[in-house]
Amino acid sequence: MDKISNGLNFRFLLLENYKTMSITEEELVVIFMLEHLIKEGNTFVTADLLSLRMNYSVKDIDTILVKLINKGLLEYKTLDDKTITSLRPLYKRLHERFKIDFEFQYLDDKNESVETTVTNLYERFQNEFGRPLSPLEIQRISEWFQYEYSENEIIDALNEATSKKQFSIKTVDRILLQKTTAKNRKDEGYSTATDANHADVAKVLEKAKQAWMAKNDEE
Repeated sequence: MDKISNGLNFRFLLLENYKTMSITEEELVVIFMLEHLIKEGNTFVTADLLSLRMNYSVKDIDTILVKLINKGLLEYKTLDDKTITSLRPLYKRLHERFKIDFEFQYLDDKNESVETTVTNLYERFQNEFGRPLSPLEIQRISEWFQYEYSENEIIDALNEATSKKQFSIKTVDRILLQKTTAKNRKDEGYSTATDANHADVAKVLEKAKQAWMAKNDEE
């Protein structure tokens, strides 16, 4: 867990998150001093030792240490008949928070990418067909993403349709269905996608569709 704290920059994460973790400034300073002393090789850090390095009394530090223990951020444990001071609970809490923040950022980036991709596809279809897309055609393109057809698959089907001088969504749809059976789609992992992820993508696609239709109305 110490490696985790180093790898994710413990102090940076703590400074970014201490307020939302209900850690006071007094507790924060004590945590930083605890970390410093532990890194210096002091496996058992007492209030007396901390008071020698800080402008807090032993009594005040004792109170802060108790609060940190009660908050589940600090622990004193026995290992090989020795008492050890550990910030492992805090490292673990920060690590979990980092993972959650990272996952939310990943979803945000992914959603932005999907929105850009589908908007580019609307424009490509419109240029290939030489006319504005109808609301039903825009809806169908969005549905292909929900069925987890990739951008390349959709473009390949579009190119095949236009090469045959067939400029319709129905033709592209038929080509996609011919190339990818329901069984193949399931084997590729469509059925393993979570309902939450599909709902999230659906919202992004709806947003892109509405934005595209509004843009066409303005033109």
